[in-house]
Amino acid sequence: MATKLEFDPLEEGLERVSKKHKTTLPKTLKSIDAMITELNSCKQKLTSGTEMETDEYVHENLEYLHKSLLSNKIANDYKELHAPISKLGKLVDKSFRADVEKATPTPFKYDSSILHEVIAQHLYRQGRFDLGDLFAKETQIDQTKAKQMKEPFVEMYQILLSLWEHNLAPAINWARTRRTELTQIGSSLEFRFHRLQFIDLIVNQKQDEALTYARSHFAQFAPTQMSEIQHLMGSFVYAKRLNKSPYAGLFHPNNMPTLWDDIARQFTQNSCTLMGLPQDSPLHVSITAGFKALPTLIKLAALNLIKVAGDETATAEVTLGPEFQFHSIFACPVSREQSSPDSPPMLLPCGHVISKTSMMKLCRGSSSKFKCPYCPSEQVLSQTKQLYF
Repeated sequence: MATKLEFDPLEEGLERVSKKHKTTLPKTLKSIDAMITELNSCKQKLTSGTEMETDEYVHENLEYLHKSLLSNKIANDYKELHAPISKLGKLVDKSFRADVEKATPTPFKYDSSILHEVIAQHLYRQGRFDLGDLFAKETQIDQTKAKQMKEPFVEMYQILLSLWEHNLAPAINWARTRRTELTQIGSSLEFRFHRLQFIDLIVNQKQDEALTYARSHFAQFAPTQMSEIQHLMGSFVYAKRLNKSPYAGLFHPNNMPTLWDDIARQFTQNSCTLMGLPQDSPLHVSITAGFKALPTLIKLAALNLIKVAGDETATAEVTLGPEFQFHSIFACPVSREQSSPDSPPMLLPCGHVISKTSMMKLCRGSSSKFKCPYCPSEQVLSQTKQLYF
């Protein structure tokens, strides 16, 4: 697969074809209309009966018609358009080569059963349950294992469907039953669901219902979300003039689609985390990374820079971009030690990250407050969050 830079010549070639088509088509249509006019005129003359229809007369008209048709510019227009199309075809052949297998000089060995499970999980992850079931059956994946892969995503998509329909009740119930797990991963998703419900009521001018809803649900989140709750409750001061208040942006109807999309995205991320899965499909990440690396590997293979030495293959570094950089290990910048289950990385309110062990050492002499070793701004222990890589 060509990279974005390698697509540039293709885009330029396609643009040339498009421009030539726009300028050539009107001329070609005009030439065709003229041809049709000439044919109709000749037909009318030959069938009018106003002239003696001798062989010589017919021959003269057909000869005139032949010359007039030969003089049209359709053939020339076709040649003008054919040239850039031909060049575009050559660019396509050059950019999309069939010799991709040369990028791997040795046969690639893999466990097909594992690959089948990865593909099936990807299909379930995308909500393609019927296709996933069919694939699992045809590749002879154990049905019990396939069911175990499928069930969590069925529940996830049921809740996503309710979110797409702007119904928060199933999502709130899901978050409430998993409150402990969400807290362990530092997620405030349950509060975010209630926050969106409150905003939706305000946007729909149901201030009384919003106030009742806030009194019923916000109190339980006061220890961790007090500042956000206070901010939301302050909107009642401007209840009758929200569009001219500091809350105009938060409660503007045009912002609601974005808020619903964001909450669905956060739910998907948290749901995958609780299932022990990465945010993005491993199959999608692997294939996309392979597409980006393939042009470089093909070039190296063409230059004989990828060679086999015994059982080892020479490697080449390929820059894929920051979106493909993953870190499974965190080293504390204070203690210089790697994180562990007993000393995980902790995100401070100021944005810096240190290990839990270093953070607890900074808290000595104070039950809940300490200074960040970098800012150094004052931090509150209860506001720190554990990070998961």
